[in-house]
Formats: sequence, C-alpha cells, structure tokens
Amino acid sequence: LDADGGKLASGDGITLVSAIEPGGVAPFMVDFLQNPGEFADYDLVARAEKFDEFWRDSFYSAFRVTRERDKGVADGYYELVLEAENVGTEAAVMIEAVVTANDDEGKIVGVGSAMAKQRRVLPGDLAAFDVSFAVDGDVESHATLFDAYAEEIDELPDLEIGNLVWLVDDWDDAYCVGEIINHSSKPVNGVSIAVTVDDADGELVTVDEGYAGLSIIPARGVSPFKVTFWDEIPEDGNYVATVTGDIAEYALEDWYTALEIVGHTLDDGDDGQVVVSGRVENVGDATAESIK
Repeated sequence: LDADGGKLASGDGITLVSAIEPGGVAPFMVDFLQNPGEFADYDLVARAEKFDEFWRDSFYSAFRVTRERDKGVADGYYELVLEAENVGTEAAVMIEAVVTANDDEGKIVGVGSAMAKQRRVLPGDLAAFDVSFAVDGDVESHATLFDAYAEEIDELPDLEIGNLVWLVDDWDDAYCVGEIINHSSKPVNGVSIAVTVDDADGELVTVDEGYAGLSIIPARGVSPFKVTFWDEIPEDGNYVATVTGDIAEYALEDWYTALEIVGHTLDDGDDGQVVVSGRVENVGDATAESIK
C-alpha cells in the first residue's frame, strides 16, 4: 500500500506445513515475483479450508530433534543440518523439516524447509535434513516443526548396502559409491540412499542422498549407486548409510532386457578419467527406449 492506502502490488503464499491444529502456529512465506518498490504499509489476510477428515489419520508430526549443526549465515543464507527421530508408532514418508529463524530480539528474519534425505523412516529411526534459506540479518535462535504423512506398509524390501568406498573427484569433492543388493524375491523400485557423516567426536557434519543406478532392481539383483557431498568430509570421521525402496509388484511389466553388448572399449586416460564406450544390440521383438 502507498501512503494513501492505494494498492501497489499483491501476492500470496502458503504455510510451510500442510495443516495447523487448533491453537497451533506455523510459519508462512509470501514471495513477490516482482519487487513492489517503495511502499508505506501492507495488509495480511489468512484464509484456509477445514482439514479433510479423510487425511487426518495420515497427518504425522511425531519427530524429535536429536542432533543439530548450526552452520550460521553466509552470503545471506542460513543453513542448519539436523537429525530427528521418529518417536511415534507409524512409518513416515514425505518428511519435511520447517525452520523459523529469529534475530536476538526474537524477530523473524527468515523461514525455510527441506525434505528428509530418507524417503521413509520407521518408528525409532532417524531422518536427516539440510535446511538452507535466505534471511534478513543474523540468526540468534531458531525453531523447528515437522510435517509428514503416515504410511501403511504391507511389505518392505530386503535391501543391503555393500562394497561402499569413498573417493574424491577432480574438484576435491568427496563422494561415495557402492552397491544396493536386493535380497527380496520381488523387484524393487524407488531406491534411494542417505548418508550421514559425523566428525571424530561424533558431532554432525553433513547429510546427503543418492539413488540407485537402476530404476528397478530385479529380485536378487544388484545396482550401483553414488552419493556426492558438497561439504568437506573429515578424514577421521564416521558415517551411517541407510537405504529405502518399495516392492515393485507390477514394475516389470514394461521392463525390457532383450539387449546384448556387442562390443566395448575401456579408455583409462592419463587425466584420471575412465570411459567405457561400445554398442548395444536389441535382440528382441520390441522397440526399446530409455536404454541404460
């Protein structure tokens, strides 16, 4: 609004949690796509719908922070790495940490959220988050809320992480590679790997995630994976790697394996790069696409 109460611009936003119980409080954000310029005042109006009772049993927030690493403010962005335990009785998915940052006078200087690196967290297990967002000033304190959905699980796949090794790329960024072994009698899809890194004193350093190289891991099959980190990894630190996935009851209906490698060459160059090139032949009776 200008000095006369005239409207200069308008925008809308949402709360960073999916539902607010009676008496509850949640942070919100309104982002103007165009800078309104100089203004004298502004009005806020909140509207919502009643929570659909169908979803009420699925709404889940039973997480408790167990560890944090406050990385402070750099270049106008605040970053917080944290772990939280599922202290409820349900498996949780779509888990989000919502953080409100305050200055030394308790004024809100920014809000942000991040999804857990783990796709699914069972009761008693840990979810890890790396939350980063823009702030207007220094951050003296923060508050964290959790937003998730409860999941009913008929069957979980039997997955194992094997042959995990740590490497460093040409930009000195650490990464780990390994294999996901599917011990299940059924194929598995949606496989992701989360890695939490501590220093030698057991303090939280960083968290990140990666995905299986194969979109579907056949029964008793194996897939490689890779997880890259942008933070410095301590040489004397420790790590915990976890894997989640889903039983793919119908995933193999479009799975096509009538392919044969008919020639390949390995080029191990002096620059440290390894390239395998070759040709693959379709020996089946259907046209193949998305060939990996």
